[in-house]
Amino acid sequence: MNLYFDYAATTPMKKEVLDEYVSSAISYPFNPSAVHEGGKMAKEKLEEERTSIAGLLDVDDDEIIFTSGGSEALSIVFDSLIWQKRPGAVVIGRLEHEAVSSYQSLLKELGWEIRYIKAERDGHYDIDKLSAIIDKSVRLVAIQSVNNVLGLISNTREIAELIRKKEEEGKRKIIFLSDSVQAIGKLSFPLHSSGIDAASFSAHKIGGPRGTGFLYLKKGVSIRALAGQGGQEINLRGGTENLMAISAMRKALEISLSDRTGKEEKVKKLNMRLRDGLARLGLKLLSPENASPFILSFSSPLPSEVTVRILSGKGIYVSAGSACSNNKKGEAVEILRSYGVKENDAIKAIRVSLSEEHDAEDIDILLKEIGDIR
Repeated sequence: MNLYFDYAATTPMKKEVLDEYVSSAISYPFNPSAVHEGGKMAKEKLEEERTSIAGLLDVDDDEIIFTSGGSEALSIVFDSLIWQKRPGAVVIGRLEHEAVSSYQSLLKELGWEIRYIKAERDGHYDIDKLSAIIDKSVRLVAIQSVNNVLGLISNTREIAELIRKKEEEGKRKIIFLSDSVQAIGKLSFPLHSSGIDAASFSAHKIGGPRGTGFLYLKKGVSIRALAGQGGQEINLRGGTENLMAISAMRKALEISLSDRTGKEEKVKKLNMRLRDGLARLGLKLLSPENASPFILSFSSPLPSEVTVRILSGKGIYVSAGSACSNNKKGEAVEILRSYGVKENDAIKAIRVSLSEEHDAEDIDILLKEIGDIR
């Protein structure tokens, strides 16, 4: 028996996506930057994929910059701050993924001030509190769309409206950057009308290949790469584009967006079944009911790493917090603490991340095995 409940960490690549990867690799084995006919064919295919992805998200072609994944997409925006001659302030949500929070020490060393904002119990950010810390020195606000540990859904549209108001008052640009890898293809996420200036996406969160993703950069938002390198991707991300992975990512995005509402409704029912079962077992739920149905964190009977090993030995794969955080011991615990989770519950936190591939029987098996842990 193998039951995979760690979809927020990475997703199995779908067969149709793998077929697309292989087809693109065979048909376009050329460098899109080459000037010969093969290179021109590859470049044309690359731009076709960009147009397709932009169309799926209802944004403009030149607002899509291909990267190696979500972390690099975020780093492009943060690296652009290094060029600014006069350091200012950056506002960062307390629940951010390490891909964002890891920039704190570098920016501080360069003279930037870091200001923090905590999420409320419903996962939203208090607009009045946020307004109080955004003054004329703030150049960037970084707040996730969907949290990777608890599944909290941010009030990004309200945040964007506040930032636009602050821009108008201060007569300067403030970039609203949002880690959105847990939102795309799962929840309603109208990117163009969200007010977000820059957002990160990763293919392997939606059934695509690892090592590819993209940055959405709203038209009119100007940033400068730390180094231009080969000049690819409008000079923001150098290096030969991974065309076969980009083709596969486009296919994965098509699949994830098809009947998205139906998939979300199915996962909501599975989430509620799991919630009810965990409550009957007397276990504390950490993710609120209004969180993403695709992520549910709870406090297990034993320390999280022990629970993960016990379940893994039975062929059931869950996560102790988040996969990226597990590489740096304590990161997930710190995120939970900042949300107000008590220490004893935080060190026992288990994250179950669901997919439309699951069914009720899978949930019942998981609950039985969790119930046997004492």
